[in-house]
Amino acid sequence: MTRLIALRLARCLEQGSFSRWYRAMMMESHLHLVTSLLLTVAVLALLEAIFDRDLQVRSRLVWLFLLVLAVPSAIFSIHRYFHFMMGAEYVANQATCGNCGVYGRLRLVAHQHPKCNVACKRCGFEWTIVEPNPD
Repeated sequence: MTRLIALRLARCLEQGSFSRWYRAMMMESHLHLVTSLLLTVAVLALLEAIFDRDLQVRSRLVWLFLLVLAVPSAIFSIHRYFHFMMGAEYVANQATCGNCGVYGRLRLVAHQHPKCNVACKRCGFEWTIVEPNPD
């Protein structure tokens, strides 16, 4: 389930805004972070409920089932957080014009996955922004 970061960047640059893309990437990554934190709290609460001595076996199995769902979900969520955060930073590090040094003022020239050919809105210098490897 690889996210096509360059494709999303191309769509935002067609609308004229690198900052909109960067903001969207940050919001999505932090949404995954908050989700993983909430799932971690849920895992701890489920562990406490499972080890309650007064709990019936049927209820304990339900809590155990929920725990089995919550742990991989939390791991997946933290993985997605790092994926979006590192991907956004990787692309953002390539968003500075090599000619005049202005940051984030980009115009889309061409898009061919996994890269975007961009030009500086200020001086017209062209370069390529490459999507990070999906490790």
